[in-house]
Amino acid sequence: EQVARLQERSPRGLTEAQKKTIIGLLSPFKGQKFSVICIAGDQECKNIGQEIVNVLRAAGWDFPEGGVGEATYNKEPIGLSLMVNAGQIMTPSVLRPVAMLVKVLADAGLMQRNGALADPNVPRDRIEVRIGRNRNPP
Repeated sequence: EQVARLQERSPRGLTEAQKKTIIGLLSPFKGQKFSVICIAGDQECKNIGQEIVNVLRAAGWDFPEGGVGEATYNKEPIGLSLMVNAGQIMTPSVLRPVAMLVKVLADAGLMQRNGALADPNVPRDRIEVRIGRNRNPP
């Protein structure tokens, strides 16, 4: 039954209009480093992750990795969140692009507005987009 419910959720994605808006709003932060991590083995997570990579790269953001990373979790995350180095959560050079990324992804319906979290394991000056399981539909 749970498998059937998972398959009923429509995959997350961005429209062409949303992509253009995101690129326009994030372009002022060209060069911002980011990474994208999804749940290992979850193709829907990986697909939306790759879409986010493409849009942020188009805005001039720096994606040093070769592709979307995959991770396993004790408690799998749900939805999408942004992780920032714990020591930099209030640093203006990090705070401004994080705030704008939260805004554009929340406006696109991909995450909550309070979706930025501190994590001491995230490299300094990098924003990690962590993609969890697709939420239950409203």
